[in-house]
Amino acid sequence: MRIRLAKITIAVLVACLAESLSIQWSRGENLNKELTEVSRIKQWAVSDRYAPSRGINVKIGDGDHVIYQSQESNAGFGHTAIASRGQKLAFVKTVRNGSESKVRLKLGIIDIDGSNYTELLDIAALTAGDIAWSHDEQKLAFMGALQKGSYSLVILDIGSRPVHVLVKRPLPAGKSLINMTSQAWAPDNERLVYVNAKGSMVILNVGKNTEVDLGSGNDPTWSRDGMYIAYRADEYGKPPGDYFLRATAPTRQREHLLSNTESVAGKETSKWYLGPPLWSPDGRFILIKRIVGPGESQQPYVLKVMTREIEPLPIGSMGDMRSWGGKP
Repeated sequence: MRIRLAKITIAVLVACLAESLSIQWSRGENLNKELTEVSRIKQWAVSDRYAPSRGINVKIGDGDHVIYQSQESNAGFGHTAIASRGQKLAFVKTVRNGSESKVRLKLGIIDIDGSNYTELLDIAALTAGDIAWSHDEQKLAFMGALQKGSYSLVILDIGSRPVHVLVKRPLPAGKSLINMTSQAWAPDNERLVYVNAKGSMVILNVGKNTEVDLGSGNDPTWSRDGMYIAYRADEYGKPPGDYFLRATAPTRQREHLLSNTESVAGKETSKWYLGPPLWSPDGRFILIKRIVGPGESQQPYVLKVMTREIEPLPIGSMGDMRSWGGKP
């Protein structure tokens, strides 16, 4: 009798173990399928070209394409930013005055197929931060100078001709803390989040001209449903901090999203997650980069928001890691 019970017990344990392994394998398989699907969502991606080049380049699928080529030998293009719908692109055109070192800058927009090239206005400088498109593609926000030495957070109404400056918030020149991401805008197209010179995340309501201080943080991005702001909690003088979600409802509840720790000594060099946490078009995933290997390459990772599962993707597979443009 005991032998028979033992056999039954062992059979049950084996069955449970097999079922558990099957579930784990199935979850892993499904996650891989989901990640593959998400990586395919990003069909339009701006090439990583901060240095001005003669043409405007985009990454369509696996290949780079020049959608606009300047006829001016002294002109170049940089600081490209794609709109969330994946149909329009903003850029900064640089024009050198002959052999002189002086450079003129123009902010412009173009459709992703190369049509409707438009130079909007002259600017004196642009910070290293991103140009941010509103979701309705009627506004552009950036940090830079409209006049030499006068840095501001600038928000433009690009639906009007000539373009109209809606907001101009003065910023001190030379401050490294100020930044704004490509996903700064809320879905209502009236609010955006940025980091000011004090290192505080600020929600600016463009229509009401009001601000809400969310406290210290870096690289904040707004979720597609408007419910969360994702950011990195840095402390001055310390390594990059962990990533968090902050609810945009009045409670402002905070949730831990991703730990940011150095690798164990002796293993393959693998450093911190850096840069803005970019939301996928469906809001289920966050794209983030990690500095890996002796050459400090930027490897994309995809994080599933609900479960906090995270998987690496091939280096270079997700464009320039500054936007998640959205054409399925």
